[in-house]
Amino acid sequence: MAAAIIISCLQGKSFDDSINHIQKLRNVEPWKIVGPRCDQDLVRWVHTVANGRTIPDSVLRVPAELVSAASQGSLWHLVPFAMSDDMPYPACKWRQADAHFKKGVVIAKSVHEALVYDRPFCSACYPYMPARVGYFE
Repeated sequence: MAAAIIISCLQGKSFDDSINHIQKLRNVEPWKIVGPRCDQDLVRWVHTVANGRTIPDSVLRVPAELVSAASQGSLWHLVPFAMSDDMPYPACKWRQADAHFKKGVVIAKSVHEALVYDRPFCSACYPYMPARVGYFE
């Protein structure tokens, strides 16, 4: 079940598609855990988490999105799951009250898009970035 939830979150697939994919690779019987005779609260929770945009117990968007102040040389910060487009703020709480950040932002929908801007990453957000992201200063 955990593998199906993670696949769903990371690849944006539905929970049922993830289960079908796993069944092609392994001999599993998911209906014993999330079938019609199981605890329906658990079944609803599994489907809600798997079809959501965050990994369980996470506050970051998956896949990673980043936000930066509009001025040149500003740091990239990870975007929290609850951030609305009209009130952008970083997940790390780094200088959110700074007027410099509130004058305008740049949002990158992926780490690869952020790399094009040639800006450094926030040192507080960097440990939570996807693997193999280089730190550029």
